[in-house]
Amino acid sequence: MLMGQSNVFENNVEIYTDRQYWVPPTCTKRISPDCLLGVSGDANQKRHPRATMHAEVTETRSFNSDVCGASKHHLAPTRSLRRCRSASPGAVRAPLLTPELQNLIRKSWQRISKSLIGKSIYENMAQKCDIAQTFAGDVSAIGRHERYFADLVQSAVDNLADMEGALRPWLETIGKGHSGFAIKSKHWDAFGEALVAAISSWIGPGKTHRETTRAWRLLFSFISDRLGSSFQRNGMVRCPTPRIQLLTLVNGPNAPTTPP
Repeated sequence: MLMGQSNVFENNVEIYTDRQYWVPPTCTKRISPDCLLGVSGDANQKRHPRATMHAEVTETRSFNSDVCGASKHHLAPTRSLRRCRSASPGAVRAPLLTPELQNLIRKSWQRISKSLIGKSIYENMAQKCDIAQTFAGDVSAIGRHERYFADLVQSAVDNLADMEGALRPWLETIGKGHSGFAIKSKHWDAFGEALVAAISSWIGPGKTHRETTRAWRLLFSFISDRLGSSFQRNGMVRCPTPRIQLLTLVNGPNAPTTPP
């Protein structure tokens, strides 16, 4: 079938000279004339004088061999198909803390006693697991860790905008540093729960109480999961599926490079 005076036939191939498309008689799909050489079967074959091609298309163009070189009777994809990545579990990332949630954390942190929060965290952790045996009655070690707990929370609050980039390396260093002790996955879970319990006792009632508690829980889930995952990668303990995977995720900058 001829479609206007600008349409011509050559070797059973209908050439649309006005739009620079060609269509085989049994095909309803219009294809760029770049593929004409590969399908016609004769690279030196003369085209109809009325068939106009794009100025940039030449018979020696490498594009023809890439596109139509697979077969003279079959069309090949214009580009190699990209392989799909195998499904693999993603790395643990920081929970998504919106600017509003970050602001709630900062405001509530201002009302918390920095000298007492470490002790409160330790006491809450002692109620959830037997850490007294871990410290073996070393009072100085307990006091030192109480200060570490307070410093850890302070560092987290200072880097809410870049938890993944700023806190992650530091937390991984701390986790690996505890690989030589009799610590199990339950200790990391208890630590995260103790953080939330200690902070919650300082958050007063109000319309933002629920959202503030939720913000702290997101932050502490990230901290405890990071500590546990680095401990796991060091081959000392098998951690459960990170709770953080049930939460929404985030990224960020500026953090301490060494543990306190």
